[in-house]
Amino acid sequence: MVVSYDRVSLEQRPLRLLVVEQSAGESAALLDLLKAEFSSAQILVSRDLTGAPDGGCDAVLVDLSAINGDGNSIVTKVHDTYPDAAIVALNGPADRVIAIKTIAAGAGDYLAKDSYDAPSVASRILYAVERLHAQSQGRTHERGRLDDNESPICAVDSDGALVAINTSWQTFSAANGGTSKACGIGANYLSVCDSATNEQSGTAAQVAVGLRAVLAGRIQRFELDYECSTPATKRWFSLRILPQLTGAVISHYEITATKLAHDALARESLYDSLTELPNRALLSDRLEQVLTERRWSDHLVGVVFLDVDNFEEVANRLGSVAAEALLVEVTKRLSLRVREGDTLARIADGKFAALWRQLRNTEEAHQISKRFAEAFNAPFTSLGTEVVLTASMGVSVDQWAQTAEELLVAAGAALLDAKRNGSGLIRVFTSGQSGGAVAERIRSEASLREAMVRDELVVHYQPVVNLANGRVVSVEALVRWQHPTEGLLGPDQFIPVAEASGLIVSLGEWVMRQACLQSMIWQTQGLSIDMAVNLSTRQVASGELIKTLTQVLSDTGMDPKRLVLEVTESAMMGDVEAAAVVFKEIGALGVSLTIDDFGTGYSSFVYLKRYPIRALKVDQSFVAGMGITLEDNAIVSSIVELANAVGGHCVAEGIETDEQFVALRSLGCCYGQGWLFGRAVPAEEIPGLIARCERDLNRRTPTMLPFGDKRDSLADKRDQVGDQRDSLADKRDSLADQRDQVGDQRDSLADKRDQVGDQRDSLADKREASAAIEPVEDETVRSALGRLDAARDRKRASLDRLNGTEERIMAERDRDAAQLDRLNGSGERIMAERDRDAAQLDP
Repeated sequence: MVVSYDRVSLEQRPLRLLVVEQSAGESAALLDLLKAEFSSAQILVSRDLTGAPDGGCDAVLVDLSAINGDGNSIVTKVHDTYPDAAIVALNGPADRVIAIKTIAAGAGDYLAKDSYDAPSVASRILYAVERLHAQSQGRTHERGRLDDNESPICAVDSDGALVAINTSWQTFSAANGGTSKACGIGANYLSVCDSATNEQSGTAAQVAVGLRAVLAGRIQRFELDYECSTPATKRWFSLRILPQLTGAVISHYEITATKLAHDALARESLYDSLTELPNRALLSDRLEQVLTERRWSDHLVGVVFLDVDNFEEVANRLGSVAAEALLVEVTKRLSLRVREGDTLARIADGKFAALWRQLRNTEEAHQISKRFAEAFNAPFTSLGTEVVLTASMGVSVDQWAQTAEELLVAAGAALLDAKRNGSGLIRVFTSGQSGGAVAERIRSEASLREAMVRDELVVHYQPVVNLANGRVVSVEALVRWQHPTEGLLGPDQFIPVAEASGLIVSLGEWVMRQACLQSMIWQTQGLSIDMAVNLSTRQVASGELIKTLTQVLSDTGMDPKRLVLEVTESAMMGDVEAAAVVFKEIGALGVSLTIDDFGTGYSSFVYLKRYPIRALKVDQSFVAGMGITLEDNAIVSSIVELANAVGGHCVAEGIETDEQFVALRSLGCCYGQGWLFGRAVPAEEIPGLIARCERDLNRRTPTMLPFGDKRDSLADKRDQVGDQRDSLADKRDSLADQRDQVGDQRDSLADKRDQVGDQRDSLADKREASAAIEPVEDETVRSALGRLDAARDRKRASLDRLNGTEERIMAERDRDAAQLDRLNGSGERIMAERDRDAAQLDP
């Protein structure tokens, strides 16, 4: 239902609104809501307090993270720029404390970002405008015309005497014990305030001071919220004193409903609804106060994080109702062990924290924390079921911490150490660890948490191009940190910290939401492209991914078919069965999956078969070697063929040169991204980058080798390989002939060697026979035997040389055969490439 502006306007004109919001996604979502609720309103969006509609504005919706400062300074800055506008605070979960302070400083109402809905948006804005409009009526009403207002209003002259009152004033004063003599026309308002002696005297004295200041012209307005109660009821009013030409107008507006609502908001935002304990926000606030006081004290401050071991398993076994009852019982026992002045808080399902004030040393913090362990000595009973629980604890003290967040993160690190070593353990993080890498990680984690609260993280987008026609088909969302002092930081400088601390889960959800919102904004601008978002291993294993994904798609209106989630191989390597369930549910939602950095991990055909994979993404380390090493070409070619085999496609990342572009196209790779097409840029630069990218690719493409020419070139290469192969075959035959000749020569020499051996044996026999007949010196025989031995040695040497020649010929033949096999393989690949190119070229 569209809300009419008639409720809050005395004139027939449209409502004028200014939305001050840093996030494009948040502002787009709110803008759609506002336009739907206020169809004729003038609504402008700005990143600061500039650009209001013509003639000013009726209300300013200000994102608390967009203006630095506390509640008072934010309200002052808005009032200085738009003094007649109502203020509605836009706050995220981390801004609720500031939202309360902003309302206390004069804002009309608030809108929680995590619960935007049409009825609350309309009613809260209208309420704030109506209230301010009613308050401002006192400025224009003249004496005698005050009855038009239902709120108690009176007018006084320069001396403070009542010169005009309305009916509501008479009723209001009578209900609070005022008589017509004391509160009617002619009575002196200042005298009544000065003579107040009851419990309202403090408020009356403040009113008197404010009225005198307005009448004297020292201030232009005076405001005061005060309680005016009866024994039966408690009521709150807001008093406003505004100057007139001859005096002032005093108005009292009842704010009981607003006060109760704001108190409920404060309670909700600072306390846990189940246990009624302070939550993490209030714990942090109290810790900051205690650390400030600590500067003038010799005592230490300690923090303990307590995690009920395996609470999720217990809750799943008992059911939600019994689990909540169990938490209440745990709270009761822990509350009995908290010292006076200390704070016990609940920060998550089975997680508690305590703030220890005024500690003498670290050991005392450890001993006090042991009291919590004693609370788990006896079994608990929940709805008639007995449950045995243990708890792990991490303790930190402020001997080194600079901020409350650092102290909390240190306690979290100590808790993690305790849980890694078993159950029911207590670990203390002390100053001795502050000088090393652990303390640096803690400081980094604290800085990253603060950056997320301060909205310093931004999302940039990098285009993905169709390599066949040069068109941009999608973009990949990549997070960056806009650091206040170090400038724009890449993900490698903070994502490891987010992974190690577990912040990556909330960070990943934020990036997914921002990317989907941006995609919807682009669609309204006529830009329809797919959106790719990276998933971390922790997100996949968190158990909340499907719920988160479903909620984001519902909240943003994103078409699931337009969303692509990129996961690394490591995200699939843990619990394969659990991952299969998650990824199948993602596919059932209509969302696609891509394996990122494929080939750099433990690639397995198991998940290619079991998971609904849309694409394989070639790691840039392989793309960098395209055209340089045969190995990288072969790897990329294999990944392309594998992607086609599983019914998907291939995306190459890190493309930086035309040579890589051409090589990837020739291998049949469908898509690519890299600096050749464009770096990751802010959302507002994407339309221009896409147009420039497609223009450059169209200009670059004609200079590349056409498929027809390439086919002819491949044919020439094939013929050359064939000629080389024939030449090698001829050489192989020639070598075979030489080997046969050598074999014949070797056989001939062997025969001659045997003949020489026979002759030598014959001569030896003759010599022995002669010696037996007569002992004469047979020089002739010895000379003949020596000549035969020498001849045999020469033949043996010739035979050895022939054997060596044969071995060299055989080795050369084997090398040539291996080269011939490689050429055959090259010829086959060239033929396969030619056939693929011919298939693409021919219809």
